Amino acid sequence: MTQTFRSEKRTPRRLLQPLLKLHKRLDAYTSWEIAANAEKTVLALVVLFGLAASLAPLAYGQNYKEQIVYGFTGGADGGAPGAGLFVLNTEHGLYSTTETGGDLNCFAPFGCGTVFQVSETGIESVLHSFSGSPGDGAFPTAAITIDSSGNIYGTTSEGGAAACPTGNGYGCGTVFYLNSVAAETVLHNFAGQPDGQNPQGFVQDAQGNLYGVTSVGGTGGCESSGVNVGCGTVFEVSNAGTYTVLYSFRGPPDGKSPYTLVQDAQGTLYGTTAEGGRGTCYGQGCGVIFKLDTAGRESVVYRFTGGRDGGEPVSVTVGPGGTLYGTTYLGGDLSCGEALGCGVVFQIAKSGVETALYTFMGGSDGSQPENVAIFDGAGTLYGTTFGGGTYGYGTVFRLNKTGGKSLIYAFKGAPDAADPDSGLVRGSNGYLYGTTILGGPSNAGTVYELIP
Repeated sequence: MTQTFRSEKRTPRRLLQPLLKLHKRLDAYTSWEIAANAEKTVLALVVLFGLAASLAPLAYGQNYKEQIVYGFTGGADGGAPGAGLFVLNTEHGLYSTTETGGDLNCFAPFGCGTVFQVSETGIESVLHSFSGSPGDGAFPTAAITIDSSGNIYGTTSEGGAAACPTGNGYGCGTVFYLNSVAAETVLHNFAGQPDGQNPQGFVQDAQGNLYGVTSVGGTGGCESSGVNVGCGTVFEVSNAGTYTVLYSFRGPPDGKSPYTLVQDAQGTLYGTTAEGGRGTCYGQGCGVIFKLDTAGRESVVYRFTGGRDGGEPVSVTVGPGGTLYGTTYLGGDLSCGEALGCGVVFQIAKSGVETALYTFMGGSDGSQPENVAIFDGAGTLYGTTFGGGTYGYGTVFRLNKTGGKSLIYAFKGAPDAADPDSGLVRGSNGYLYGTTILGGPSNAGTVYELIP
């Protein structure tokens, strides 16, 4: 039986999509649903971002060699890593989550995901395997963070103790942490309304307070099948463990279905919503960039139209001087991608003026850009595309501040990596690292490195 949890209309691909293990790709525009038939051949998952802000320069003109650091099997080691990587330093390895694998008795036979570490020599260690409701989370999808004591913080998109109003049987999601010896504690169980449901983007400030967004829940008036399920929230878990909803989205012309979150040096939060704002994308608006100041006041920085400016924003990062940079999954040149566009890299000045720095065309240059990160003092952006490229399995690219783009790598598909669904981080050795949800020897996803 198929259960649809949000709206009767087509839902942005970024919020939930089926992972078809036997297919080489993911369908980019499916409904947000979990297919739970008798054979359980399709597992619906959310995939998220990772980005970094190391400012040491990288020279133009370098040729990068790609190498798979670790290829997942989809078993106890995990599968479909999609949340991006956290790097303490290269010697301590790379940390992230997988959306499947681990305890294969959870949502059998797929598993409910893991938290893992991969050493620079390619040795993987599973730090935690999620076991699902009622006691644990399931399907971690957002980037994790690690504090100075070695504690790991993150979210799971489902699972937890609370009964979820949508009735999916896996709970509304959790905030969790693993201490330095990998013992897990659930800090918060989401409950839907007036709480949140299905946490997405996630950050931690210098004081140890955690901030995130939930794609549904809250007190906003967004409906699914005639039932108010909320439009999503921005939340805080303080360093004392207190959970607070900082803002509930209201739907167009405000945002709807928040997806990513970042914080600037002054403590202001910026994020994206996949819907809301204006435009006719999916009939729900084409998404916004929003700001939440330290007093809890929300404002919309920019509303996408779904045209040449882009639509369905999937990432945002704060650049020099407070300029915002990010990507949209749709929009741009509408001759690409079944008249939906193949996405753009955008810039938003402090005045609120948006500029599409680069428009993807879906061919060898890539399509459906993921996250971008600034890796040098010149403001050069480094990012990935989920699709396109020479072989159709996605790309890694570099973009200078005037919009000049160069291709770093085109993924080839299994046994090479395939379909990067997160951004890049830079290790202390100068290498670039990322994850792909498919590819590798078992076609269950990879951690890869790009060596200059």
